[in-house]
This record gives sequence, structure tokens and C-alpha cells, in this order.
Amino acid sequence: MKQRSIPLSIFLSVVTLGIYGYIWWFQVAEDTIQELKYESIDSAPLNLLYLFITFGLYLFWWNYKISTYLSTIEKRRNIEPDIWAPFMSLIFGLILHQSRINRISREQH
Repeated sequence: MKQRSIPLSIFLSVVTLGIYGYIWWFQVAEDTIQELKYESIDSAPLNLLYLFITFGLYLFWWNYKISTYLSTIEKRRNIEPDIWAPFMSLIFGLILHQSRINRISREQH
């Protein structure tokens, strides 16, 4: 899983009028799905398609789903998962997910 600078990612999202936000979103989904080897049951491109088809409403479900995926990764690596994270992800979403990925990556080394 790749560490990314959250402030830089937010800045790039603003500067590119949200385009980088979709790239960042896609990368977080891809990293998480690959880490769990869930390619047979989930896919980042399909999630992106659902996001566009539902005019962004899918984002709520995606945030919860990715948060539970990250909890699974944390448990596998003996990192204490944040119990509140799936619910907080509905508000803070991508920033919270990237923060958890960065923590997992730091613990990995």
C-alpha cells in the first residue's frame, strides 16, 4: 500500500477542479482491493463506474466498504483498528482512508 501526502492530494484535487480527487479515490480503492486480494469480488474501475452512474451517491457505500476493508488489513497486520472509522468515513471519507493507509504502511516497515 502506498503512502500519499494528504495535504498535497487535497491541494491537487482543488487545483485540478476535482479530477485528481477521482484519481486519488481510484488509487485508494485499487490499493485496498489488491492488498486483500479481492479482485474476484470487487474492482476499482467498477466502483468508479458506480460512482458516476449514481451521481455520487455510491460514495457513501464505498466509504463504508473501504473502511471495513482497511479494518481487515489492520487486523491481519496486528494493528488495532479504529472502531469508529467506518462511521467517521461517511463524513471524512478519503482523508480518513488515506490516513489509515499511511499508518498501515508505516507499521509495515
